[in-house]
Amino acid sequence: MNEKKKNNKSLFSKIGFLYLLSEKTCPLPESTDFVISGNNNIESTTPSVKEFSSGKISLVYASSLKTNKEKQIFQSVLKDTGEIVVNSQVVNSLKSTHEVNYNHYLIANQDMMGITWQSETKGSQSDRIFFKIFDSLGKNVTPEVAVNPDNYPSNRTEYYPTTAISTDSKTIAISWVEKNLTKNFDSIKLQYFKSANGQRIKPEAITVSQNETCYFYYSQSIGLLDQGIAIIWISKCSTQDHADVNELKLRIYDWDGKPVRSIISLGRNEIGLNSKPCIATDVYGKHFFVIWESKKNNITSISGSVFDYKGKLIQSIAHVNDNLDSQIDNKYPMIRSIGKNENAYYVIVWNSITNTVMDHNLHCKIYNSKIKEMGGEFKVNQNIKGEQDQPTLVATGTFVEKQNILYPEFIVSWSSIEQDPNLKGIFSRVFLSDSTPISDEFKINTQIEESQYSPEIISTSNSNSNIGSNTDSNFNSNSNNFFIAWNNVDQDSNHQIFGKQLKLTKIKMNILIENQKITEGNYWDFTLHDNTFNCDKQDIQLDVKLQSTNQLPEWLKWNQNKWRFSGTVPANVTTYTIVLNAKDPCGNVLQYKFNLQVLKSSKKKNFHWSLIVGIIIPAFVILGLTIASIIYLKTKDNNNNNAGYKEIIQNQIISSNISDTAGYSSSDPFFINEDAKL
Repeated sequence: MNEKKKNNKSLFSKIGFLYLLSEKTCPLPESTDFVISGNNNIESTTPSVKEFSSGKISLVYASSLKTNKEKQIFQSVLKDTGEIVVNSQVVNSLKSTHEVNYNHYLIANQDMMGITWQSETKGSQSDRIFFKIFDSLGKNVTPEVAVNPDNYPSNRTEYYPTTAISTDSKTIAISWVEKNLTKNFDSIKLQYFKSANGQRIKPEAITVSQNETCYFYYSQSIGLLDQGIAIIWISKCSTQDHADVNELKLRIYDWDGKPVRSIISLGRNEIGLNSKPCIATDVYGKHFFVIWESKKNNITSISGSVFDYKGKLIQSIAHVNDNLDSQIDNKYPMIRSIGKNENAYYVIVWNSITNTVMDHNLHCKIYNSKIKEMGGEFKVNQNIKGEQDQPTLVATGTFVEKQNILYPEFIVSWSSIEQDPNLKGIFSRVFLSDSTPISDEFKINTQIEESQYSPEIISTSNSNSNIGSNTDSNFNSNSNNFFIAWNNVDQDSNHQIFGKQLKLTKIKMNILIENQKITEGNYWDFTLHDNTFNCDKQDIQLDVKLQSTNQLPEWLKWNQNKWRFSGTVPANVTTYTIVLNAKDPCGNVLQYKFNLQVLKSSKKKNFHWSLIVGIIIPAFVILGLTIASIIYLKTKDNNNNNAGYKEIIQNQIISSNISDTAGYSSSDPFFINEDAKL
């Protein structure tokens, strides 16, 4: 009975007298939204949230002034209660009027955070890549470090930084795109640094890829535990016939900076330039899953490939999405790995856009560690209005066993863009890794007149699992406590970063009450004991009433605190149907009914026992006493020569009493007056 139901369309099932509410997950309203940073003169970007090993929360965001568009990066440190420890301190010393791209990553087990960013150099239109390490109090562990020396050629600009951390947290690997402004071509660069002091490990940055006929659009790196990192990027290259060719490429390096093998091509021509490719790795770093947006035969799909840490192709997936309709665009994929060991899963979420009606929904597909589908493609959101966008997800840390298999749970959060205030904002929903939804979608923000974008969610369980990726550091937690941050924009286009604590709970309600029989005129009381509902009473709101009148009869009282019925039953033979409506914190309502049957009171004695007790036993007692009296009197007459006289008197008494025994009860004494005289 404790196994979760696969079909959640019905809230409850009935087995005999036992009603079991399907196990549901929902948020507890423990906190409200609070402002972390921002004012009326800035425009903020997507926030990034990580958790220190001490439990504090690091939040990073980029903002620009509306007046001059100068962009800066800010960091705040919060306690897990939401209390702000460090409020919006500036990270970068150089302001930028260009886009500010940054990475925010965890230095596991050292209670430190790192930030890598792209910033404009002073007096130049070229950008540089910098990084800095902070402790959990917001203090600098390293100074602001440039990935290239100050004497680096001025005709270079650097952008799109990505970061990975070694499993011992001692080494930082940063890759980026470098453009030669003179010759107008791109290169992919890589450098290693010591996390303790920011010192460069290599004298010069490593050139991962360089071709003077190519432009490189995106790169993303992922740590493969002890093996190294994988770097993926999209290139756009001109051929001899001047046709542009788009190509997705991959290269793997160890932590000493040596290439594991040559560049691997994942696909050509069909690669979409507008979608950043994504990587997720398993918990051991032995395999990694790459996904990207592709277009072939006028169908926009999500494609993927799985490799081992040496770059050997394990499996290629042409279409992650099941629907191959040309009117549906599958775009902007993201992938995360959750679970552990043989219970590890890859979760892929993307935008499914129906062009004919402009429906924007979020779809999902899950693969297990053997790259087997778990139930096919399914829709994440329940609301079908507006645009569902910008998904993020994290594991809840809870595993559910089904047929000796453990399935981890995960929660997806996203932004809903819609005119209806009740349907726009930040929403979340919880799923099981077998593709089963175990909650309805629920709203996170409380503001309804404003707009909310770019949510970021983490577990606040101090798990600090930095397995593989700069983006996967909070995906294997052991708690149902979370922190969500988002960009809140009011009607005057003022931006603020909001945050909220989130706690999930599970409620199961079992009701077992048999029909009751009561007798008119008697006092009756009945208490619903703790085992009536297999959950805490404080979690349940209980409403009790008659089915016929929607209220209890006057004689029947209900004590809400003690969960107790009591009252004197009136002289009315009838049957009452009592209805119980139990509501849990998730808003699920379970209705249960039981009958209260009033029986007629009967004063008649049952014949067999009343006859024996009231008549037969007293008769035998009287007979015994009479015989004893005769014997006694006869003996006394023999002694006093009065036997004849006494015997006559006694016979009269015996004759009289035997005929009257029916009038006596067992409680009436029977005496013979020995001194009776005629």
